[in-house]
Amino acid sequence: MDKILEKLACPSCNRSVRLVDKQNTLICIECGKLYEIKGKVPIMLDDASREELRGYLSSVDGKQMVSEYNKKDTFQKLYRAAVKITGGSDFHIPVKKKFDEIINSTGQHGFVLEIGSGIHRLHEKIINVDIDLFENVDVVSNAAKIPFLNESVDAIFILAVLEHTRQPHAVIQECYRVLKRGGTIYAEVPFVFRCHSYPTDFWRYSLQGLGELFRDFDKEEDGVCVGPSSGLLTFLTHYVSLFSFSNNNIINRLLKGLTFCLFFPIKYLDIFLLKNKRAHELAAGLYYLGRKR
Repeated sequence: MDKILEKLACPSCNRSVRLVDKQNTLICIECGKLYEIKGKVPIMLDDASREELRGYLSSVDGKQMVSEYNKKDTFQKLYRAAVKITGGSDFHIPVKKKFDEIINSTGQHGFVLEIGSGIHRLHEKIINVDIDLFENVDVVSNAAKIPFLNESVDAIFILAVLEHTRQPHAVIQECYRVLKRGGTIYAEVPFVFRCHSYPTDFWRYSLQGLGELFRDFDKEEDGVCVGPSSGLLTFLTHYVSLFSFSNNNIINRLLKGLTFCLFFPIKYLDIFLLKNKRAHELAAGLYYLGRKR
């Protein structure tokens, strides 16, 4: 908590905050705005962000996402079990080594964020930032108003998040602002992939699109993180479910689950296809690794 407070900033004016009111409230030293702390988690939302995010989370898709995160959905428990057995729908390029290299490069006292972390923690050193008080979240915030001081962060991960944000350019500008010079950003986005409102879904990016989005950074590398075969498997499972002509989630999930169990080995074709330099043209997911100038 102390490590976070040292670098925390008001999302409205980007100035430092300090504790008041018996450690349960933060106050901005510049504009005087107050921010609540719930269970040691700072809620760094201005009024506009709070209203926007409340709308997302109260929608049908938002409620479904929260249910999945809270593991209250019986289907989700079965789904998680299936993922463990089959490895999931994606043949995701093994990136743990890359993640570890980025984190280790920040040194013993490096400050690393994951924007849009969900309920999982990539590494014990990472500070998780998301839109609500989910499990393992350290700071609640709008990604377009990252509540940290200018040039205070060593590295940022933003994985499968930008498609869900209304203002992706504003999010990347905020990442640029809070990163130190030479700081690292690693992003993953969908390309040829189904619509998945979690709780919203606005955008898709090609490698050229990623280059434009991160044009203020120096690119170190980019490429495919989820291959065409994984994308084909995802499309196939959802395609079959369309034949139910039903909005019943249980029926559609059963159809998707059965199709997935029958065809999940398709994803392993990506072991060969990713050797093709044109794989990015039909890739399900792409990545970008860059540094702040």
